[in-house]
Amino acid sequence: MERRDIGTDDSEVLDYEPGGFRVLLFRRARAVADCDCAGTPAFVIAPAADRVIDGGLPGPGLLARVVVSKFVDHIPYERQAGIYKREGVEIAPSTLVDWGAAGALMLTALAERIRELALLAFLVQSDDTGLTVLDRDHPKGRKRGHIWVYVGDKKWAAFVYTPDWKADGPTEFLESRVGPVQVDGYGGYKRTFQRPNAKAWEVGCWMHCRRYWKKALDARDLRAAVALEHIARLYEVERAADESGASVEERLRMRQEYSRPAYDQLGRWVRDLRGREPPKTLLGRAITYTVNHWIALGRFLEDGRLPLDNGESERQLRKVALGRANYLFAGSDDGGKRAATFYTVVGTCLLNGVDPFAYLRDVFAKIAAGWPSTRLDELLPPNWAAAQQQAQQEARPA
Repeated sequence: MERRDIGTDDSEVLDYEPGGFRVLLFRRARAVADCDCAGTPAFVIAPAADRVIDGGLPGPGLLARVVVSKFVDHIPYERQAGIYKREGVEIAPSTLVDWGAAGALMLTALAERIRELALLAFLVQSDDTGLTVLDRDHPKGRKRGHIWVYVGDKKWAAFVYTPDWKADGPTEFLESRVGPVQVDGYGGYKRTFQRPNAKAWEVGCWMHCRRYWKKALDARDLRAAVALEHIARLYEVERAADESGASVEERLRMRQEYSRPAYDQLGRWVRDLRGREPPKTLLGRAITYTVNHWIALGRFLEDGRLPLDNGESERQLRKVALGRANYLFAGSDDGGKRAATFYTVVGTCLLNGVDPFAYLRDVFAKIAAGWPSTRLDELLPPNWAAAQQQAQQEARPA
């Protein structure tokens, strides 16, 4: 069979590398082959290059930049469009929204896997923050959704969006949880710990407890200084353990020797004060919080692996708070879910010291090329980073 070239089929991809945009030209050869059997020529064309988005313009680097710009650097799509225009590339904000939706879909399986691993960790730390969401059915045209974070062993940052602040959200996510969960005083977690056959148990947060006493002191109730002094002693022990590089066993021993006396003294003082202070005062609220969570606040005395507070989950939520201050709202519940997907992936990157841009550029390319689902764990940020490091070591000359 004889073939004759009849031209090419050209297409372009707009990509990005640190330093600027670049246009990639893909040229596919076309040919016609004479066929003696039927007398009809057969047209053939070279296979198409992999596209990150079917029929879409962006390359993996550009899609990675769009995602990192919004969910790490907190730059809304509208503002990104202005930045790109100044760089000589016009992209409509609505197009960036579409690209973001496609990118979230590509990362959905990875985000779900990270959530599974967070639940399997020894310790899960959880907190939440609000997110304004546009809603045509709401009288005000918007509602308050919520984004929850579940940090597993300071390695997995699992974000979940819910359309409201009901207890159903954390209850459903933590349904299969076995082990400690560190939370603040939000009552919606109670069902997780108090339902029949519950296997998750509560660890209290001394940072939240301290805030109640600090508010009372700021209101010039000097009695709160007593509680703050006892709490400060707990943190002094932790700092000493950190500075000495104490093992888990050594930390627990230090807690038993130095932290328990402060814990017990605070407990006696609070119980004595409880009956003499109206519950609605700032001091009364501090007393109520401390008493209601006293057992959970003492969990750190049982295991050296348990931290004093829930600070890691609050640090993770700062990304949402900073982003929210810039992009102001999510366009829908689906938009809230997509945000949770991105925060899950980039949050886990940052927890593991992985550059989100380099990671996403490579992962988007791999997924677009048909990365097998059976090898999904290889794309998890810590595993990806380990593979990159190994490849670099192997590439070095002996």
